[in-house]
Amino acid sequence: MSLILDGSAGVTFPDVSTQAKAGLVAGGTIATGTITNLSTNGVAFPATQVPSSDANTLDDYEEGTWTPVLGGATSESGQSYNVNSGSYTKIGNQVFCTMRISLATAGTITGNAVIKGLPFQTSSNSSDYAGVSFAYIDTVGTAVVSVNGLAQQNRTSLDIYYRTAASTTQTTAGNTFWANGTSVFASVVYHTS
Repeated sequence: MSLILDGSAGVTFPDVSTQAKAGLVAGGTIATGTITNLSTNGVAFPATQVPSSDANTLDDYEEGTWTPVLGGATSESGQSYNVNSGSYTKIGNQVFCTMRISLATAGTITGNAVIKGLPFQTSSNSSDYAGVSFAYIDTVGTAVVSVNGLAQQNRTSLDIYYRTAASTTQTTAGNTFWANGTSVFASVVYHTS
């Protein structure tokens, strides 16, 4: 496998077969930039993504933090947190998010319960749904046996659902689901546009 660094398009992995002396593969080019010792410097992407129309071009990589909010689909006010932190890694159009939230005071929540503040809007593709994985959830306003979350299209929030007993249906979490003392440790992997 070879690596082509292009300052305008990202990283491309071409389909070629003969290896050149320098470790690059014949047929590959360096459009801009300088190759340095990758074992100490890594591969750098531009601060602002330069999207490529080629599906085989890796054109973005980013790591960062985000601030999750246990809120309502319409609004929330008067909340206070012991902890609300998250981190993410974006590789191409795939986003890996983790979150740790401890809600001290729930305040006033209007609309169904959601987790807000995703670092990137979810994809507009109608087949792109993603499930939330709850590692831990405690002190919610409804007695439940399971909690699920769903990332739907064109949003920066996650919808919350629960079951109160073994059944074939789930219930949408309403505005009293988040409560004083709610704690959430969760992760989600989703596509962005």
